[in-house]
Amino acid sequence: MKPPAAPRWGQQRDPGDEISIAGVLVGMRSQKSKRNDKMYAQGHLEDSYGKIEVICFAKDFEKLQDQLKTEAAVLLRGTLIGEEDSAPKLAISGLQPLDEVQVRLPTGVRLRLNLDLASEEMFAALKEKIDATPGPAR
Repeated sequence: MKPPAAPRWGQQRDPGDEISIAGVLVGMRSQKSKRNDKMYAQGHLEDSYGKIEVICFAKDFEKLQDQLKTEAAVLLRGTLIGEEDSAPKLAISGLQPLDEVQVRLPTGVRLRLNLDLASEEMFAALKEKIDATPGPAR
């Protein structure tokens, strides 16, 4: 059986392979493709651990070009692509400004305690911690 062909740049992306990563866009620049005269963008996404090269191909660039701003903190969605002799790149398929990302908080919290080891002092300390940091969860 023949192994599957290696994906080509910007093609054969499987939505199941998408990852999300947050960071700051740096050095973003847009340019025309020599192949098809369509606009695309490339630059880097940087966080406290390092940076990765990012590219936004023409089909995604059309819908994301207004959001591809340098020095913007974003949450990117995309797929990792690469060639044998180079570092991987992240092909951007979607992005959201980090200040607009909504984190889903739990609707309830459940604690399990070994009652054989529990004491009145432990319950009092636990109640004090819970009362000090109320939230929307039950």
